[in-house]
Amino acid sequence: MRPILMFSLLWLLFGQQVHAAPSLVELAPITAATEHLILIFPGGKVTPEQYRALAATIDARSQGRIAIFAARFSGNLPNPLQTDDRIRATIQLMTAAGLSNPKSRLYLVGHSDGGIMGHAPAAKHRLGGLILLGSYIPHAVIFGGSLAEYPLPTLMMIGDRDGHTGVNFLARELLRLPVSTVAWTKPVLLVNGANHMQMADGSSVAEDLVATTELPAVHLQVARNIIDFIDAQVDAQDGRATSARVRLIERQEVTKVALLPFVETWARHDTLCTENIDNSAESLGGLHPLLFKGQTEFLAFLAAKPELQYANGIGALDTVPTYVEQTPDPFDISLNRYVAPPAIACKYRHSPERTVESGDKGQEDSSCAALNMKAVSEALDSLKTSELGGDYQRLKKEFRNWSWTEVSTDGDTTNQSIGPITLVARETKNLAHWLMSPVKLERIGTKEWRVEVSHWTSSDGVTHCKLIAPLKIVEWATTLLPKEQDLSRRAAATN
Repeated sequence: MRPILMFSLLWLLFGQQVHAAPSLVELAPITAATEHLILIFPGGKVTPEQYRALAATIDARSQGRIAIFAARFSGNLPNPLQTDDRIRATIQLMTAAGLSNPKSRLYLVGHSDGGIMGHAPAAKHRLGGLILLGSYIPHAVIFGGSLAEYPLPTLMMIGDRDGHTGVNFLARELLRLPVSTVAWTKPVLLVNGANHMQMADGSSVAEDLVATTELPAVHLQVARNIIDFIDAQVDAQDGRATSARVRLIERQEVTKVALLPFVETWARHDTLCTENIDNSAESLGGLHPLLFKGQTEFLAFLAAKPELQYANGIGALDTVPTYVEQTPDPFDISLNRYVAPPAIACKYRHSPERTVESGDKGQEDSSCAALNMKAVSEALDSLKTSELGGDYQRLKKEFRNWSWTEVSTDGDTTNQSIGPITLVARETKNLAHWLMSPVKLERIGTKEWRVEVSHWTSSDGVTHCKLIAPLKIVEWATTLLPKEQDLSRRAAATN
């Protein structure tokens, strides 16, 4: 089961079944105590019945205030030709049971693909809110949007052991929420120790991580968050709503602390070049990024040159053209994917007077290799005290040397290592080669990885340098590395 389905294929697969009768499975009945109802859109290839245990936990903790139904889709694949029918059928059911204002009392719970396929119809029908379990609103070219722009109150939960929708997607939404966002209307919460399928029945699926929290405890966390989220949306005069809002704010603060490595490295994109270059022009006003973002500004970045400029008549600024690569994604698939910029590029004039003050061996402080060393070091440092860095910490114990090795040179290539990471910085022959050289982070051995970057110096002395985003190193350590570690442990257990 992958966290997004190929949209066009679904239309072909289910186009014949658009008039099929809606199918709902009751997991917790409507009773006299019912105040709200949640409709679950299951993940791909997950049956409605696989949510019975979670539903029972929600039912028990809410004391019957929340009725629960799950939608059944053809082939157990949520698809856009049946989502509206399932929502309309639920609203009709609520009306028949005598529940007033059914739309505002109905919350859509989307697990994995169910959230991806359900967020648009939930907004279309103006439901009470959306709850995403191991799911997200795609930042896709042709589909989706973002949590910040979404019109309904939305609760987003992802487990820190989710192998399909990693914590990096949770961090992405948290970081893009405006500071003015009312916390209980868009809470973004980490579920400790939970993997992807523990949002359902905990069954094993390919690519998922091994959970570190037992299923009942995960269901308790999820149920608690869902109930508080629903309660928080009602009139503030209700004491129950006030208490629920306070608890959601507290949990979101805990999540923010856990995601601090993402916050710290995300904030560095725009100034990564200028902050890492030793500033020999500090007395003249310092270094200043001349920022370009996305493909539409790439040509302007190529045309820009580093130069001294006067700012407000108070002195010269050494401008450093900086390009943050942002590649549009037509589908925004979360499986094994980074959300960090593919590369950060900068252009600056090489200054031989800039010498090593940070202890990095064998590199001038303004060399492209040295800038990348600093970017990698900063990312690894941010993980030292993070609860999400457990797999990184275990790997660290296996490598005694966690300081940069001496530089080795092979023609136009320099190599240096720290722990399991080898940084390869390659000098290209011309601008075209530099443009076509991507920044890479790839596995090269059982427990070793390689970062590849490139640089080129023009005839007028301007260094063109590509940097790995520190955020990508954090993502590697918290989402990709745990998978590698799980595979290694499983392989060892079978031998």
